[in-house]
Amino acid sequence: MATIIEFLVRLKRRVGEAVTGSSRALASALRDRSSANERALTLLEEHLSDTQRSQFADHGFFEVFGSQSGARYRIYQRRPVNVFELNSDGWIVRSWCFYPIGRLPLGDVLLAQKIALEHFERDALAVANEIRTFGIRVAP
Repeated sequence: MATIIEFLVRLKRRVGEAVTGSSRALASALRDRSSANERALTLLEEHLSDTQRSQFADHGFFEVFGSQSGARYRIYQRRPVNVFELNSDGWIVRSWCFYPIGRLPLGDVLLAQKIALEHFERDALAVANEIRTFGIRVAP
């Protein structure tokens, strides 16, 4: 019959193995997530114009024009309310919140928002949450 000390030694060894395995799994998951984020941002940058790519690199946003209205939208690199409709003077008139379903890397979300506004503006805004915002001037 095993003594309590032997039992505790075996238990400690098993816990240590479980923790080590969990740590490896977590590290692997974080590497995979980081890799997915990097791939998503690379894909996004491949679909930005030179001007948009420069805006994104310098300021953390890029601008698109709506396919139906011609409205100017600024898409910021953040979640969740990250799309701002600007008037001709650069004032924010509305904020929009919409994104694809699922836990996607941010680069994929930004690319989906870009494509939606540039090709399916009305459909995208029909499902978006609108936040009326007046009187906020943003830098050009």
